[in-house]
Amino acid sequence: MRRRFGSFLATSLLFLIAFLFLGGGVALADESDLAIPDLKHASFKIGGASVTAYNLLLYGAMVITGTLGISLWLRRQIRPQVHAQHR
Repeated sequence: MRRRFGSFLATSLLFLIAFLFLGGGVALADESDLAIPDLKHASFKIGGASVTAYNLLLYGAMVITGTLGISLWLRRQIRPQVHAQHR
């Protein structure tokens, strides 16, 4: 059984219009409506130790930076070998 293109187009258009009308309320929010927590007073219990939110964010940023550095270093080592094999 073949579907007709017009039917598919009409159904897609109907879903698009419904999505735009139903999702319009969410689109009215902007960055100024976001609540920014105070990192100086928040703390978490991790492994029985209390860790401040600032330190948790700092350690997470250090892990991400270290992972990025290792990835770039490995890419630098692998890239000349890959280009040599394509010649």
